[in-house]
Amino acid sequence: MYNMQNRYQNYDGQIVDLKTGEIVDLEQIKQAIEMSLYDKYVESAQTLIELNQDVNFRLITAKNGESYSCVNVKEGYHFVKVFKVDVRRMLETFDISLSTRGFIYTCLAYLHFPTNSIVIDGECPSIEKLCSICKIGKSKLYEILKELEQYEIIKRKKVNGQMIIYMNPFLHSTGLVHEDTYKMFKDSSYNPYK
Repeated sequence: MYNMQNRYQNYDGQIVDLKTGEIVDLEQIKQAIEMSLYDKYVESAQTLIELNQDVNFRLITAKNGESYSCVNVKEGYHFVKVFKVDVRRMLETFDISLSTRGFIYTCLAYLHFPTNSIVIDGECPSIEKLCSICKIGKSKLYEILKELEQYEIIKRKKVNGQMIIYMNPFLHSTGLVHEDTYKMFKDSSYNPYK
């Protein structure tokens, strides 16, 4: 095991390896820290295995290079991905009303995999059902839907006389998205590959 404790010290602005007496640079320290993190991860996993426990955490490395031991808190459950940088940009760019923000947040719980459409109790909700769930009137709902379409957050389609509302998968996604839904939003300003 790579022990980081009492390994390095700062002498007059230079970092010294106390074991070898060498002056080291920050890249060497970074590698030592990564090795220490990895060793801690392996040791923890071995302890869990010895105790006949499942090892359900993973060592994840973030874009900035930092490593984290992570756990999937609800394995096997449905989820919604939030692309927070794009959502933040959307909220900062557009003057979206509180009612509209509330509608978005409420509807995230009803996103359907893989269509990324709003589905309540197994079907596309009527206007009345959406009003009931969001606790708003019809005129307010139509105002919200218009605002959301204007900012490319949703798209509405009529199929056999029934309205289907699709959320932009580049903002909120149920994971893998159906090809038809992707095609609807492929020219969205939130698509990083456009």
